Amino acid sequence: MPSYGSARSPLMRNLSEKAGINDYKSSSVRLLAWVIAFASSVAWTVQQDTSSYPNYLWFTLAFALCLVGWIFVTLATGTAKNYHVAIVGFLAAGFILTSSAANNLLYTSDILLEIAAAGFILLSVVNV
Repeated sequence: MPSYGSARSPLMRNLSEKAGINDYKSSSVRLLAWVIAFASSVAWTVQQDTSSYPNYLWFTLAFALCLVGWIFVTLATGTAKNYHVAIVGFLAAGFILTSSAANNLLYTSDILLEIAAAGFILLSVVNV
């Protein structure tokens, strides 16, 4: 029997049959980008006395998290071929939201907002 991490192991063969391993890699990058944007947004909100962080940016973060989870579930269950049109539609909406959020945060002088903008930019790149 092949070792657990080899390309011929049953687990790796099963993952690559359902979806390419690159799809799982992009899902992990998408999750990392979401964590960067979320953590810096929370840190900036805690640091400020008044909450002037725009509400639609919180909606964008919630939408992106739901998108990350939904895409991973469709890849893991092998139903991505059934939902490919919905995936493209939701990724397009996510691209619009994340690029708008990045545009709003990019030209600020606060380092935490610039880090959040970097997370949103990475989310935009992965959504394309």
